[in-house]
Amino acid sequence: MLEWVTRPTLTELTAEFCRRIEETGRAAPGVCAVALTGGSSAAVFYDAWAARGVQPQFEFYWSDERLVPPDHPDSNFKLAADHLLRPTRTPETRTHPAPTYLAPAACAAAYATEIQRHVAPGPGGVPRFSLVILGLGADGHTGSLLPGRNPHEDNDLLVRAVEGSPAHPHGRVTFTPRLINAAAQVWFVVTGAQKAWAVEQLAERAAAAEQVPAMAVDPQATQITIFADQGSTGGRTPPNVDWRGPQRGYAARPACARAGPGPQWPQPGAAPGRGRATSLPGGGLAETLAPSGVLRTSRACFARRQRARPPRKARA
Repeated sequence: MLEWVTRPTLTELTAEFCRRIEETGRAAPGVCAVALTGGSSAAVFYDAWAARGVQPQFEFYWSDERLVPPDHPDSNFKLAADHLLRPTRTPETRTHPAPTYLAPAACAAAYATEIQRHVAPGPGGVPRFSLVILGLGADGHTGSLLPGRNPHEDNDLLVRAVEGSPAHPHGRVTFTPRLINAAAQVWFVVTGAQKAWAVEQLAERAAAAEQVPAMAVDPQATQITIFADQGSTGGRTPPNVDWRGPQRGYAARPACARAGPGPQWPQPGAAPGRGRATSLPGGGLAETLAPSGVLRTSRACFARRQRARPPRKARA
């Protein structure tokens, strides 16, 4: 399943993020294993989370990390410590940072072992995080799965080493798609107009994962939620969200209703504003709108509606 969450303001968007974080913690039967990310977008969400407090069942890992000391300005651990862990006085015993003092391959192997030791396995024996939080780079990267390399390379591993580059300095370690897609939920947190191209790629879902590595996160394997502010959506309505602007008018509508206001991403098989079903890239369909103002998508809904609807003639 793939779900977009937008709000008229960033404050409202982070508030919805926090509400769902609290729900995730309450739903966890025991320890709630969460993988954090780095980046300026994450810092905004962590600040809001810290203001609400962190529930005691959360334990924290990092979906990727640069091979720098934990107090280095480029450390993802430091970003989370500054914006979330220290403000909430989260005990060190509930944090599991990568051992970045090791060589890249050794760091990746040691971190995979640490995860296997503490995170319970799901189907297939792969550790199953309750939640993996990811950022989205302007170039379409997520974690340290970088453009120009097949993100599924070394997918038999849980964590792999990544060489630094001019665009992405420092050696790194990153979760592989195998580990990310084994999570119960994966959330992207995205802010800023510089991310608009990457957000468009996630909406259209047509690019190859080697070009846009975030595409390696598979909505058929895990539940994906994308928290995107108005700058990152480029003023356009993502394909499975009914967002009606500053008046906060969230209302249910049938899947065959008119497309939402504002410019739309191209929808294969859809004619926005002409009363046709809003079919989504990859075969999903906007089905129901929760009270929070979010339309959900499901392939089952799409298949059911397509079977029930007779073919329509193309307009001249």
